Amino acid sequence: MIAVQPKSRRLLGINQQAYQTLRSALRLNLRRQLLIAVCDSVALQEQLATQLEGDSMFNSKASFEGTGFDSFGAITTKPGANTIGRLKFEPNDAHLPRQVARRMSQIEQSGRQLSQLQVLGIEQMTRQPAITQNYFLRSLNTIDTLLPKLETSLLIWVSWPWLRTMQASAPEFWQWRNGVYEFVSDPTPTPAYSNYPSKTEKTEILTAQQADTLQLIDSQAEGSLATADSFFANRNEQSTQIIARLHGETDDCEEIEAGTATNVATGFVAGSIAGASVDVLSSNPQSISSQADSDSSTNKSDWLNWQKRADEHFSVGYQHRRLIESGDHTLATIESAIAAYEAGLQCLESQGALTDGMREDAEGERFGLASCLNDLGTLYWLKAQQLSDPQRIADCMVYSTQFYSQALEQQDPTMAGQIYSNVGAVYSLLASYRYPVFCLQQAIAAYNQAITLGSHAHTPREQATLYNSLGSSYWKLSHHDQTDQHLRLAIRAYQAALQSYDSGARDLDYAAVQNNLGIACWSLAKRESSIALYEQAITAYQAALVYRTCESDPAACAVTYNNLALAYWDLSKEDIVERTEKTIYQRNAIAAFNAALKTAKDRSILSDTDTATIYHCLGDVYMQMVEVTPEDEPEDEIADALQKALHSYIQSIGCLTEASPLFQPILAVILRNLRFHYKYGGLAGQQNALNQLPSRLIPYMMPAL
Repeated sequence: MIAVQPKSRRLLGINQQAYQTLRSALRLNLRRQLLIAVCDSVALQEQLATQLEGDSMFNSKASFEGTGFDSFGAITTKPGANTIGRLKFEPNDAHLPRQVARRMSQIEQSGRQLSQLQVLGIEQMTRQPAITQNYFLRSLNTIDTLLPKLETSLLIWVSWPWLRTMQASAPEFWQWRNGVYEFVSDPTPTPAYSNYPSKTEKTEILTAQQADTLQLIDSQAEGSLATADSFFANRNEQSTQIIARLHGETDDCEEIEAGTATNVATGFVAGSIAGASVDVLSSNPQSISSQADSDSSTNKSDWLNWQKRADEHFSVGYQHRRLIESGDHTLATIESAIAAYEAGLQCLESQGALTDGMREDAEGERFGLASCLNDLGTLYWLKAQQLSDPQRIADCMVYSTQFYSQALEQQDPTMAGQIYSNVGAVYSLLASYRYPVFCLQQAIAAYNQAITLGSHAHTPREQATLYNSLGSSYWKLSHHDQTDQHLRLAIRAYQAALQSYDSGARDLDYAAVQNNLGIACWSLAKRESSIALYEQAITAYQAALVYRTCESDPAACAVTYNNLALAYWDLSKEDIVERTEKTIYQRNAIAAFNAALKTAKDRSILSDTDTATIYHCLGDVYMQMVEVTPEDEPEDEIADALQKALHSYIQSIGCLTEASPLFQPILAVILRNLRFHYKYGGLAGQQNALNQLPSRLIPYMMPAL
């Protein structure tokens, strides 16, 4: 007897087990199930779907008695009813629940009965523009309005990329799944939609060198973003943490971006909803959006009808936009605006009205589309600010850059500068989440384009903001690539920003740029041991403090004093500096640290950890004074410096619990200070120092001494 392998097993190979599991699930005939089959090969999808349909026809010949549902929800139908239907997804109407409902209605009208309906063709969405893809993903989240009403189950065939996209961007849809079945195959090539740039195409803000970078970003680790601590490798670990926190590198980057972030947040363009009248809105915008959405499946061939539907969508979006501009940045309002804009653009796109980047009304008047796409980019940027999940934040920023890029394709010279500025801001923030080098290069290219295009149109303050943001991007990029070169470029950008301010317009924004210039100069000075750059950093910090006062901005004032202190301290450690000058710089550092502490104490603006780190740095400066002082100097000066160092360390550790990561490092410097007390004051001097310690520290000190 010769064993013959079943045909299905010969065809399916390694996918046989997955197929059998899926077929077993379908044989249960449970209604209202959402099953997802994952397969990259369109040909294999077709083969598997056909095999399932053939198996269901064979199984339907079995005898069943009665009709209805058992206690487990399984279908018990008459012979011939256990069949699987098929829906070929139509990308032109990218609303999956609506297509399923329409198909089921057709089947019911024909008198047929189905136990399952499988949907194929989702991979076609890969070739659709971003607007259509977003509309499709939003439709998935309405599956809860369809599935409970079905008397069948749904089997959705998708590729791996679309599965991951659904999981991330359609969470409500993903929660309804009852099973995921994975099939191994080679992917079917799906070329990008020709009217939209793909990831590997060169965009208008992508230089040839950046295009090479883009081809490599998939190999970069998403978590490869370096921290500001890399600038402080020559310090001990605890000092690195202190300076990284208090030198204001992170905070100052936020200051740098503040102006551009404001531009993005208010980057809507007046009149972008061409032809849309807010007066026609009802008192319930959501009802209009819902009604317009349902109408979009009606007679699309009627020019006036689809134009009216598009205008209704845009009217809803415009009303929500006005709410946002008035200060309502809630997630619900932002998402409602996004839904309305995308529905309007989807309606126009379905009629080919986006050709050449323009739309036409019934009289043939043409309106620019760039402003609508710019608004969508801004809305997604605003949405990202309301989210907490890093993946969702990054996804929203990617959507934002896509819509801004599409807006630039419309070639509207009146808006190009503003859009490039928005692109730069989003890429600069996106760099904190993924592909930092590429994103920062894109931000730099965009800011340079914005500066070039707007050199005559921008106000001096807007020009200053752009240069400031450009400097921020160069400074961030210096953490990852060509540090010295990018720091120099950051310095040049900050200097250009300062030149845009006249003497009567200098304020806290001007002070922020001066502080940023100081940071860039200080960072480069540390690498090149440049006295001139240290002095330039000090001058910049002092200029910032003219406007950053304890009254006007106490937090920024404290941070800038701390930055000034660090610049003086590092300058004092350069070998080329004479001893007399070292002492002057050390005393200036001490004065600046004390000013930072006084400002923070008066206004209660620093955390205990930040206060501890400043006291720690202050103690280190006093200890440095002891170390560089010749032994033939008066003992009183050395004893005074040791005493002040110990006092600073005690204040520092008093702000910390034993669980703090700074606790042990400060214990170590206190022990070192006690040994210096013994060196210069003998046993009596050390005992006097021990008597000043809090009682909780004595058990740590005695065994070591």
